[in-house]
Amino acid sequence: METPDLKDLTSTSFGYIIAFLLPGLLGLYALTYRSPTVAQLIGPALKAEANVGPSVILLLIALAVGLCVSALRFFLFEKLLCRKHKFPDDMFSKLAAERRLASFKAVVDEHYRYHQFYGGCSVAVLILYTGWLRHTICNISLVILCCAR
Repeated sequence: METPDLKDLTSTSFGYIIAFLLPGLLGLYALTYRSPTVAQLIGPALKAEANVGPSVILLLIALAVGLCVSALRFFLFEKLLCRKHKFPDDMFSKLAAERRLASFKAVVDEHYRYHQFYGGCSVAVLILYTGWLRHTICNISLVILCCAR
């Protein structure tokens, strides 16, 4: 059995970090505006004296959020907005040749992961904006009520 090349392993890992973990961190931050429980949950990992345990838990939660954001991105962009722009039905059957499969994997790692990143970040920013807007409107309402008294 052949061992994977280190370059392929690091390229793939970097692609997954770009595609899932970074939008997940942004999505997790966005959820802190919507839920005080989420803010309390990630609070220990954000402190300066945090050790490895809370940081690993934060990364795992961010990865889970990133997968959920990626699912939302898939339905929003690939099923709703860009449904007319898709690959031909028989395109993937031609990947049986060894060199074609390697080329396809390289294209996915070099191009599609960035598409996932930008799409995931746009979904996470939408969640962040709605939470921030709700939070800001509630604070403005409280100020108006306090000043009216």
